[in-house]
Amino acid sequence: VIVSAAKLLAGEPDIHFVLIGNGQTSQESVGLAAELGLTNLEFACSRPVVDLAAKIKSFDLCLGIFGSTPKTQRVIPNKIYQALAMAKPVVSANTPAIKELFTDRENILLCRTADAADLAAKILLLKNDPALKQKIAQGGYQLYQEHCRPAVIAEKLLADLNIS
Repeated sequence: VIVSAAKLLAGEPDIHFVLIGNGQTSQESVGLAAELGLTNLEFACSRPVVDLAAKIKSFDLCLGIFGSTPKTQRVIPNKIYQALAMAKPVVSANTPAIKELFTDRENILLCRTADAADLAAKILLLKNDPALKQKIAQGGYQLYQEHCRPAVIAEKLLADLNIS
C-alpha cells in the first residue's frame, strides 16, 4: 500500500518515503518499487534504537499500518508508539484496534484500509495543512504521555492486578 502511494505521489518533488526494517512484506515491496521505477522511495535496513530515533526525528510524518489482513485489524504496531513519543504526526489505516485508542484528526489521521489512493490523499492533506499536521502531532504526543508511556502502562497493569 505504501509503495503504491509512493507511486501516486511520484510527481511531488518534496515527498520522499523511507521504509525502515525487514518486515514480512519487505521483499515484495522492494520488488514492486523496482518494477514501478520509483525514485521517491528508500529502503533502509533495521537500525539500532538510537539511530532509529534520529531518523524518525528527521521525518515530517510517520506511517502506521495499512494492510488488509486480520492481524492488521487487531494490532497497533510499535512504530506508531515510537512516532507518537517523538511528537510526529501519524497516518494509519482506520481499523478496530486503532480506533480503540485514537481519534481521527485529533491524534492520528486515518485512511481507508489497503487504499493507496486514500493514503496518498492523506499525506497530501498533511503536507498542505500545517495546522492540522501540528494538531495531530501534538494530540498524538499528549495521548502517548497520558496513556502509552511504559510507566503509565505498568501503573495501570499493577492497579488491575491489585498490586501496589
